[in-house]
Amino acid sequence: MNSYSRVAQLAPTKKETPSLVKHVVIECHGIPQSKITHEKLLEFATSLCEHFNLHIVTNYDHRFSPYGSTIVYVLEESHLAIHSWPEHGYIHCDIVTCAPEDLGFSELRRFISNALTPVSTNILRLRY
Repeated sequence: MNSYSRVAQLAPTKKETPSLVKHVVIECHGIPQSKITHEKLLEFATSLCEHFNLHIVTNYDHRFSPYGSTIVYVLEESHLAIHSWPEHGYIHCDIVTCAPEDLGFSELRRFISNALTPVSTNILRLRY
């Protein structure tokens, strides 16, 4: 099975002050259901935070019936939210930080690919 990734960036109009916020939206399709169970997504979220040096303050997670999850981590740097539709092999993830470093797209794509093995990954960086 071939996988692909697409990265898009939306640039704002020119402004005087730099943005304090970095916002990344990630969509992954074609993930095996066994990789996006509620427990596996909690492990994924924690590993992602550790890997990218994001500091967890607290978290909230909810399992939907019959399937699907929402996981939100409040971070010292802002937040991480993951929503899953395992019946479609799909997750949507928002990462918002005020960390001085950008999350590297190549490293983020590699981390997601290794952890979830999606068929496709779309990463969108929003600039304000």
